[in-house]
Amino acid sequence: MKAVVFGSGSIGRRHIESLRQIEPNCEITLVRRDAIEDEYSQGIGASVVGSAKMALDMRPDLAVIATPSAMHMEALAPCILENVPIYLEKPAVTREADVSVIRDLITSQTYDAPSQTGCNLRFLPAMRDAHALLRSGALGHVARASFQAGQYLPDWRPGTDHRCSYSADPQLGGGVIFDLIHELDSAHFLIGPFGEVHAFAASVEALDIRSEAVATIILSSKKGRSLVTVGLDYVSRKPIRRYDIIGTAGTLRLDLVGKKMTLDTVDGSEVLSNCPGDFDVAQTYVTAMSELLDAIASGGATSQGIEAGLETATLALKAKASL
Repeated sequence: MKAVVFGSGSIGRRHIESLRQIEPNCEITLVRRDAIEDEYSQGIGASVVGSAKMALDMRPDLAVIATPSAMHMEALAPCILENVPIYLEKPAVTREADVSVIRDLITSQTYDAPSQTGCNLRFLPAMRDAHALLRSGALGHVARASFQAGQYLPDWRPGTDHRCSYSADPQLGGGVIFDLIHELDSAHFLIGPFGEVHAFAASVEALDIRSEAVATIILSSKKGRSLVTVGLDYVSRKPIRRYDIIGTAGTLRLDLVGKKMTLDTVDGSEVLSNCPGDFDVAQTYVTAMSELLDAIASGGATSQGIEAGLETATLALKAKASL
């Protein structure tokens, strides 16, 4: 198998690790401006080229797009034109116009290669169990829900200056709305689709960054029967990732950091899972990549193609537009 990888920062490297875990002999080509080799590229035995055209001329079996979010289009459009299977990091795009461009390209080019979007929390066993529980009607009517996530930005990437990261720069797709899009995707996966989207955001002077550091997003389901709030921040000194879903028959609570899922009903509280494996985020990267490789081998589809990524990106774009 031959894979081209656009972006070899921390997330790009994680995807390469997943590929090599599944396909140890996978040939890796890194796409970098000026085709600069370094200790990392040499250490993994990767070739390096300077453009998407050069990479795609090599007829890869797979393209991984893990550049800063605002730069995804530079790789995404050429890959669609060549009908190459794609693993697309989240968020899929960061501009409203790009959503239409990609959808038009997929239609006009009859793009039918398998694709995967990097909202990998959907692959957590606990999330899949929660999805099944909600679809079973066990909670009754979902009246409201809260999806919360936060972590102190300077702690994200040890050894680097957070003020120089893409998270700090809105022009690169930084800011909590895009950076922590997992929570919008989780809300969409578990409760969506949504109609109205409203948001409030603020900066935090102490972080000394240009992007929004705190945001609250309010979503209304298309039928107006469920209200959802999404709270995001770069401030929480202790990482938070917690979902509360309140229905007329019960309340489901997922603490992804604390690795626990509980169901509260009139009969009491039941722990549905506190097994670490059900909350193993690291494993979801391998699971998502494996699903894509299986789809490539079989000619089938994945559970979360590019369109799913565009739907979640559209929610984030609506939130941004409402600020």
